[in-house]
Amino acid sequence: MRIPGHKIDEIRQAVDIVDIVSGYVSLRQRGKNYFGLCPFHQEKTPSFSVNPQMQIFRCFGCGAGGNVFHFLMRIEGVSFPEAVRMAAERAGIPLELEEGEGERARLQELLYEANKLAADFYREQLFGPEGKTALEYLRFRGLTEETLETFGVGYAPEGWERFAVWAGKKGISPEVLEQAGLIVRREGGGFYDRFRHRVMFPLFNLSGRVVGFGGRRLTEDESSPKYINSPETPIYKKGETLYGLYQAREAIRASDTAIIVEGYMDLISLHQSGIRNVVATLGTALTPEQARLIRRYTRNAILFYDSDSPGFKAALRGAEVMLSEEMEVKIASVVPGEDPDSYVRTRGAGAVLRELGRAESLISFRLRRESEGIDLRDPDARARVASRVLESVSYIQNPLRRHAHVSWLAEQLRLEERFLTGELSRLLKLRAHPGVLRPGPSTAPAPHAKSRRNEAERTLVRILLRSTSLREYVREGLLQIKLQDALARQVWEAFCKAAETGDASIPLVLSELEDPEAAAFVASASEEPEEFFQSPQLAFDCFKAICVEEIDRLARSLQERMRTNRGEAAELTRQFNELLQLRRRVENGELDPRSLAAELTSAEG
Repeated sequence: MRIPGHKIDEIRQAVDIVDIVSGYVSLRQRGKNYFGLCPFHQEKTPSFSVNPQMQIFRCFGCGAGGNVFHFLMRIEGVSFPEAVRMAAERAGIPLELEEGEGERARLQELLYEANKLAADFYREQLFGPEGKTALEYLRFRGLTEETLETFGVGYAPEGWERFAVWAGKKGISPEVLEQAGLIVRREGGGFYDRFRHRVMFPLFNLSGRVVGFGGRRLTEDESSPKYINSPETPIYKKGETLYGLYQAREAIRASDTAIIVEGYMDLISLHQSGIRNVVATLGTALTPEQARLIRRYTRNAILFYDSDSPGFKAALRGAEVMLSEEMEVKIASVVPGEDPDSYVRTRGAGAVLRELGRAESLISFRLRRESEGIDLRDPDARARVASRVLESVSYIQNPLRRHAHVSWLAEQLRLEERFLTGELSRLLKLRAHPGVLRPGPSTAPAPHAKSRRNEAERTLVRILLRSTSLREYVREGLLQIKLQDALARQVWEAFCKAAETGDASIPLVLSELEDPEAAAFVASASEEPEEFFQSPQLAFDCFKAICVEEIDRLARSLQERMRTNRGEAAELTRQFNELLQLRRRVENGELDPRSLAAELTSAEG
């Protein structure tokens, strides 16, 4: 939901960041600021600071930073609008939605209400007379009432319209129940319950609200699916939800690792045994959106599956997606014939932890699996295995990590590294063309890679935030140049929006930023010595660096054309020499790099 900017600022001013953060972190005042142990990474010496005057937080250890909304986003794992809503509730401020958003938001609230009622109904039924069979089944599976309460497990009774009639008496219309995926429209008219005589597992979003359900049948009737899940709705997207993440997020953050299993019972049994940092994919491959959800809490993941399960291959594809999202992925599998649920119930948490401790990297695991039953003395066989394993290597974003894995693979397969590097380059090029290989990382530099130009752009934005004397000089220059660095561009656009109100202070700029990384960048700028940003020469040199890079870009383009268009060699050589002359004049400070960079940025060479 879209919340007007003036309302966001009203909420920001109404809440006290020290009060909010104190609910999660033990803070002690030292001077004007408050300090404590950072909740976002493990540390023994406090490096987490809260500035009550500017209403921002900053960790000097891990770099996290921003205002109260960005803190709630990180600590609760929610989106920016959800963080604003949470802060508004604490401040007792009703939210106003932008025009056109009100109807959509009201529908979402109705769907949340319908799902909450359904969860309450199923929960009540489980402990009622009709839930006896379901409760016996769950107790047979070893689940305690405390565990059932933690995950909100319930029971959908037999009968075609039990829930539909009950919900109707509560004032929820059939149309809303249908949109929530709880009832289904009959062809001849009327509705019937989607879930009947099933154990019910609610699906929670990161705010703890029920968005859907999974239902397991209690009969051996093979004519009906073992599991039925809610369809996608305006509040539930299957590819953007992970079962158990709401309950596991704090344990994942504390352990800095997420264990990924396949099913409801795998997760619940591990949780009950004391292994709490677990999420479930429910038999599907992880999507980039799900990987990013996990990455809010950790960059380390262990896949813990039955290696014979139908979902295992899908999980491996998801592991490659996690690699492309710059996560570390390992594989641990239970012995054949077992799954994590049965394994932990029969052998205990200690045995599970030992298996997890033996987890191997995705690349190592794939090499082992691809080599099974293969005679690696055959050079053709080694080449085929190498090509398959390199598919997984190609998902690694960091070039240094890719190179390390290529070197290791060459050693394992007794192949020359340069040939593997060539094959990897081919795979990366193929991946740049949609449809050739399954989706993965592009061949473009990683988004966090910093060129000299990127650093110059970020420094200019810092000067803009901190220096009143140089602000107009920098602003005029940036208005003429299209920033390439995504983070610098975000902050620049936020600055421009804040400036429209007449106040481009750091707290106002932060209110315009939803991205936690950009917010951390602004917060870090606020903590740097102010005198660093008062040098006109520094600003000039930053614009000069941008200008020189544009000249070099055009020069490379001309050189390429000179190689392929010999008929135009004289004219192209003249243009090339003019560029070299421009470069010398810029380096000598004879030209204003701001205007020249703007002209060159729009030039096609």
